[in-house]
Amino acid sequence: MRRTSWWDARITGPFMSYWVYQHIGNLSPPELAEEELLRHVQGDADAGPRLRERARRWDRESAASRWAFYRDFGDTRLLVVDSRAARVLSDEQREMIDDEEWEWLIEHSRGDFDHLVIASTLPVFVASGIHHLEAWNEAICAERWGRTAARLAEQLRRAVDLEHWSAFNTSFERLCGWLRRIAEGTAAARPPATIVLLGGDVHNASVSRVDLGGQSGGSRVFQIVCSPFRNPLSSTERRVVRLTGSRGAALLFSLLARLAHVPTPSADWSFVHKPTFDNSIGELALDRRAARVTLRRSAREGEDAERLHALHVTELANER
Repeated sequence: MRRTSWWDARITGPFMSYWVYQHIGNLSPPELAEEELLRHVQGDADAGPRLRERARRWDRESAASRWAFYRDFGDTRLLVVDSRAARVLSDEQREMIDDEEWEWLIEHSRGDFDHLVIASTLPVFVASGIHHLEAWNEAICAERWGRTAARLAEQLRRAVDLEHWSAFNTSFERLCGWLRRIAEGTAAARPPATIVLLGGDVHNASVSRVDLGGQSGGSRVFQIVCSPFRNPLSSTERRVVRLTGSRGAALLFSLLARLAHVPTPSADWSFVHKPTFDNSIGELALDRRAARVTLRRSAREGEDAERLHALHVTELANER
């Protein structure tokens, strides 16, 4: 048996597991038919060396892999965005996803769909205070206020994980423009009844309505955030989340962003249901051009522990 170093196993193991247990299982049938690596693996007596070599390449070059995928459910398309491995983090350019993935997303969002569902591991639209804080921090890290401020801002960015779409302002605006074009429709395809963005990894659950600006009719746009089966935030952490999401924080950080010459966001968004911190799971029900989301939570003390309890139900669209 070939021995691998601790470092080799630490780097290649997660990539190999992800490819085998999640990526391949998520691909649509047309994408599976085009997966060249799968064909090679199926023909290998021992695919380990091939996958280890490919995993090392994935670790070194983000452009060498694409973890995004799509699935069609009737007339609804689900696009899952890779907002982790596809990032561009050079001194000259910062993007949440690289150009190749942008082109892939644009290509696969074309069509006549009842609904377009876009999933990203991180929410696109965060509380206004957090959005302005991250956008301001990115500008300061780019030496908008000089090198000393940039060094301190970089320490802040790493200390509290300022890594959402709002920390990549170019990508955020690029995504808003893309959503705007979809929502307005084309001569060849009517706009979807809804564009629904799904996000998680923020230890809370919420529903937001998004106004992309410049729309006359078109799609209704919502964001659903749900972090199920997760470790609960401490009471102190919850207070911090509420504070940074407050109106006062939004005013303060938007002022800082303006002083750093950060452009005002081209989209506007607000909570339909504010963040809750229960252990939650969401259900998105689509029926032709109607859509409804239900967020449920686990039982609290004294409640029936054998069932989930509804937090709220939101009608996203009621066309038929």
